[in-house]
Amino acid sequence: MKALLAKIVEKRKLKDFDGMLEIFRELESHNYLLPPRFAVLKSRAIQLTDDTYDYDLRDAELCLLEAIENDENYVPAHIDLGFYYYAVEDDSEKALGYFEQAINKSVSHLREAIIGKAKALADLDRHQEALACLNENVIAEADFGLIREELSS
Repeated sequence: MKALLAKIVEKRKLKDFDGMLEIFRELESHNYLLPPRFAVLKSRAIQLTDDTYDYDLRDAELCLLEAIENDENYVPAHIDLGFYYYAVEDDSEKALGYFEQAINKSVSHLREAIIGKAKALADLDRHQEALACLNENVIAEADFGLIREELSS
């Protein structure tokens, strides 16, 4: 199975979504439970393929729901499901909930990483760097400039 999962990664790099779905079909024939990362990749392949391989967009949604069921903290599944509901289902309300969950989970992980980095720097007697780490603005303001302009016009 690991060899097949590696082939999926190779096919994704080549943007061979049809090839990815062929491998997923083979895994399904063995009743293999996809790890969340691969369930998200399958969902993306379903949405991006030119051929349906007997999948439809509802199958893409189910892959993402399965990924979250198997690991509720897997942020990419929440983000992709948010975009699925936003773009495919045109359901901004439902999308919002998944985006909020992704943000909350991401902020929690980011907070832990920053605290860990600051503590490690302090242990190395690099106190100024530790303080700078804690004081840094972790969200680049420039990333939101374009959307702010859209919202204010």
